[in-house]
Amino acid sequence: MLNVKDHKTINMFDPFDYLGPKRKKMLEESWAGIFRDHVRHILPVDLLTRYFSTGMGRPTDELVAMTGAMLLQHMHDLTDEETIPSMDSYQLMTRILKEQCITAQGENTDEPRVTLKPNKDIPSDSLQNPSDPDAGYSGHKGKGYQVQIAETYSTEEDAETLSLITYVDVQAAHESDADALIPYLEAAEQRGVKPEEISADTLCGSDDNHEAAKQKGVDLITPAPDPQKDLFCTLTDFEFSENGFVISCPGGCQPVKKSGKKDRFTIAFS
Repeated sequence: MLNVKDHKTINMFDPFDYLGPKRKKMLEESWAGIFRDHVRHILPVDLLTRYFSTGMGRPTDELVAMTGAMLLQHMHDLTDEETIPSMDSYQLMTRILKEQCITAQGENTDEPRVTLKPNKDIPSDSLQNPSDPDAGYSGHKGKGYQVQIAETYSTEEDAETLSLITYVDVQAAHESDADALIPYLEAAEQRGVKPEEISADTLCGSDDNHEAAKQKGVDLITPAPDPQKDLFCTLTDFEFSENGFVISCPGGCQPVKKSGKKDRFTIAFS
């Protein structure tokens, strides 16, 4: 869909008034100000109208993408074949196809056929949302992000001490907690807030983490690993159909019984 606006008409209110005098001056003196005042109103938009649907798509979004591609092409002297692969939207699309799809030759046609990969074959750091390419996936936490936080504490109940957050690190959801300790210790040492003792989750209790903490003079305390942990699995280990139903367990067995309640779903496998 294409909505054409007459940019020669002066706005009743300045859309950039909220920026303040200093920021407005920087904007006006940059390439954006030149483009707005001298280029935008002479763009041959009418020549592109026949390439857009009259009833489908978001208004002007395609025009913005086309204009951006043309500017990119002329700025870097690119051909049509070179311009498209350099666009972020194209790179995200090819990333999705590579990480989550399989391209194979069709049975009765020469055209390639695209099918979805099984969930177990899709990496956790694959693209989850084209609008947020930095987000990750965890079978335990889901899609999005996670945050690592360090907070001071005292074991003396009578001591009047503050509990302060000394470290915050936002990560993609697929990042392992086991890799979070060493960056924290390095950041805390650099800012002069390195602790004498730190309590962390079981995943942080690897030999490498204990050795790194020891070298920095920090006593790392973590729970002992659960010897039964390897017997458990997550939803990412199961195989699902296109409709979202479980069709096999990690051992390859088929479901023989299913039952569900409002907040619980149970499946028995052969």
